[in-house]
Amino acid sequence: MRLDLACLTVALFLPIVAAAGDEDEDHENWMVVADPVSIDDLTIHLKGAHAQATLIQVKAKIVNDGNDYYYFQPSAPVFDLGKKQEQPNGGKDKKPKLIKPGGSMSQTLKIKADSGLHVDEFTLTLAGFSKVAAKGAVHEAEEFQLPAARNSFSAGPFDCSLDSAKLTTGVSTLKFECTYTGKNVGWVDTREMGIRAPNGQEFANADGKATKTLVEAGGTVKMTGVFKAEKKAAGGLDMQFDKFHLLWRNTFSESKLEPVDAEEVDYEMDEELTKEKNE
Repeated sequence: MRLDLACLTVALFLPIVAAAGDEDEDHENWMVVADPVSIDDLTIHLKGAHAQATLIQVKAKIVNDGNDYYYFQPSAPVFDLGKKQEQPNGGKDKKPKLIKPGGSMSQTLKIKADSGLHVDEFTLTLAGFSKVAAKGAVHEAEEFQLPAARNSFSAGPFDCSLDSAKLTTGVSTLKFECTYTGKNVGWVDTREMGIRAPNGQEFANADGKATKTLVEAGGTVKMTGVFKAEKKAAGGLDMQFDKFHLLWRNTFSESKLEPVDAEEVDYEMDEELTKEKNE
């Protein structure tokens, strides 16, 4: 009888132990909400920081308050748990994310493991930011003769080729494709393109979609130039037959990726919030 009672006691106790274990695995330690963090011209708002056995997670909204561009590598932040350090995606690089001037982006920073992450404090190092100056070093290109005497040209690390040219007496439309072969960040600004008539008169790019485009290493961009030059303004000359010259001015430029110093955020458990979240 004693053996039966003992077995019964163990049998009744096991489900309780199992249930308690399951509950512990799901238990979340919620952290005190951190103040916004400033890194260069960026403001980073952090929320939802919590830790459980297999996961630590912090939600970040990154706002660019400046006039330059920033890249963010999501796998670069570091979670310091005291006895060990971990990074999102195991620290393996992912595609960097671009934050434009006046723009913002949201990113969930998290690490995972089979166990051992149910901590009540940790330090998050907000690393992985690089600045890209909106105004880069200009690369000059030779004037391009029209009608075209050649189909390709270079401007520093930019290799370009003429895709098509439609020349008429008063309007010419030119389309190019350019590849940035550098290791930093390239800029192609088709608003800078112009054309010069034999009499010295210059005409701006009339393409309504002309803009400045960021080109990453190895990337390619399409360029369009639309030029309107009436014969009277062009000294009676015809773009279809007479020699005009395409001006590049500041169309091509390049900016370096400048790493920005990281900032640390110390987290500790908020006991009241933790109790509320686990009810």
